[in-house]
Amino acid sequence: MSDIEITCPHCNAGLRGNKIPENDREFFGGKEYFSRLIGIEDDSYDGVSYWCCPECWTVWDRFTGKINTTIQHTDKWFTAYQKAEQCKDSTE
Repeated sequence: MSDIEITCPHCNAGLRGNKIPENDREFFGGKEYFSRLIGIEDDSYDGVSYWCCPECWTVWDRFTGKINTTIQHTDKWFTAYQKAEQCKDSTE
């Protein structure tokens, strides 16, 4: 993934994250920014198959860019992500 500005295809939210500290960029392929995208893996590919927007939770295919309406909030990944976020929030 490059450092170009990426936006959600549904809500148009900016998905470029915070700046990576200059002395750490070598560990992130020389990239200048983190990404806010949430990657979703499934059994069809060994790696991220879908991206998810952290603002509106829209899911789209990594390769075609087509919005996927069957994975939205009903899938088990979403429940697991919510639980992880709740745990993170309770420790801050």
